[in-house]
Amino acid sequence: FYTSVIASISIGILKWLILSALVYLLGVKLLGSDASFGATSSVLAFVFVPEILFIFMPVMFPTEPYLSQAWQFMLIPISWPLALYYITHLWSLFILVLAIEKMLDVTRGKAFGTAMLVAIPYFITNYLILNPILGTPGFRIEFTSISSQMILFISSIALSVAAFLGAFKKE
Repeated sequence: FYTSVIASISIGILKWLILSALVYLLGVKLLGSDASFGATSSVLAFVFVPEILFIFMPVMFPTEPYLSQAWQFMLIPISWPLALYYITHLWSLFILVLAIEKMLDVTRGKAFGTAMLVAIPYFITNYLILNPILGTPGFRIEFTSISSQMILFISSIALSVAAFLGAFKKE
């Protein structure tokens, strides 16, 4: 139990540093802001606050095998652990957009575009490299070879949204 807690905290810190580096490189440097890496990383620490809810998942869902029976909502599978996963990650995205907006002093649309631009390498680094290599404990999503086409499709949509919202333009 303690090993998985320490591993989860270590992986969370690594994910925070990766997100901070990506926002610093793709947000601060690309948009020409004068924010430092320390200021960027301290603000982005709040993005991971919703993931604290994952600590309570075994307590909230002690009969997990019965809860994992997913039902379909359009094309998205839903179960209680997945619903918690979706809610916390959307909450984190909202916090990320607000953090970028305030830190870089840009409009909310441009902040959302910058968040989409940062999300592509973060998603690939986190879910396709870190999780399989480190064997992240707890709830995780694994991708098959078929879903790599979907990942490329979603990445191209996120890149298009980022370009449309002006994430590449300096003010």
